[in-house]
Amino acid sequence: MRFRRLLSEIVLASFLTLAPQYVAADTIYYGGSIKNKEKPAYIIYDKVKIESRYHQELPSKNDPDYDKILQKRNNSVKKAIKQVAKEEGYDVVVEKNDPEIKGYTDISALVIEQLKENEDK
Repeated sequence: MRFRRLLSEIVLASFLTLAPQYVAADTIYYGGSIKNKEKPAYIIYDKVKIESRYHQELPSKNDPDYDKILQKRNNSVKKAIKQVAKEEGYDVVVEKNDPEIKGYTDISALVIEQLKENEDK
């Protein structure tokens, strides 16, 4: 019994020390790769997308205009992400639902601000 516990602790410890020390991004919106970035950022996409005017105009999924409006929303969000990344000097922006990303800055609020500015034009 003691041997099994000791063995399981050793195995667990070895996995923890071999674990990668970088974030595994769900989706990369800007910058291509997450490796060796000097100024990385993330957004919480679900938080950003609901602030889009197009998101608020989305009809039911059965509506023939649903895909067209959804595409407008997605394009508008991506444009705002790229603008903020370029203006603020971020070299990668990823989508992440977990805001506890070591070394990454949450720029969701900046993207929402830019999104609203773009859509109000």
